[in-house]
Amino acid sequence: MIALVSDVHCNESVLKVAKLSKVIVSSGDWDFCPSDFFRKVSEAFDAVYTIHGNNDDIDKLEKYFYLIRDGEVVNVRGIKVGGVNGIISPKGTPNKKGVPRKKPEEFLKWALAIKGKVDLYLTHEVPFLPSFFGRIWKNEATLSALRALVEVRPKVALIGHLHAFKCKIGNYGETRLVHVDTSVGGFALLRDIKEIECGEGVEPGSGGPEPRILGR
Repeated sequence: MIALVSDVHCNESVLKVAKLSKVIVSSGDWDFCPSDFFRKVSEAFDAVYTIHGNNDDIDKLEKYFYLIRDGEVVNVRGIKVGGVNGIISPKGTPNKKGVPRKKPEEFLKWALAIKGKVDLYLTHEVPFLPSFFGRIWKNEATLSALRALVEVRPKVALIGHLHAFKCKIGNYGETRLVHVDTSVGGFALLRDIKEIECGEGVEPGSGGPEPRILGR
């Protein structure tokens, strides 16, 4: 079993997930936490696989976790995992904290690099999916992320960044969508590629009604 998390933002409640699974896969935004936080997480789990979001100390992710590179596919307990790091900016310039962002065409390029190769697709950028998220911004970033999702066509997609729900699971075509906000304790459990459920005591779709994004 694999635990799915995103947007931890230094919340030590993520350590409780270790009672259910010793392997974590994340869609980024651990945040700029003290080294002690990362050490605790790495010691609590056998393995932590992650991409980076827009609020991440990439050096610490590389030191304490397994940072999945763009174009890379890793085998996690028999499940092929890959994704696209960061979020989208029209000019592709880093954000104010120096975290890399991608131009829309660059984001799509890396999505195409893993097309047909992954079971579980990780994206911090949010695809334009109002049927799933409800209120969501329609712009170049969300439309590009949707195009990437359509191209990759994974069995499962773990989406971060929006903080729209504590945990919600749904469908887009043949893809199972998972969105969690671990900063408020949300996570999901992937028992196999066909069996996913929201974590301990969490009802699908529970969480704040207003989406929020922590920076870009």
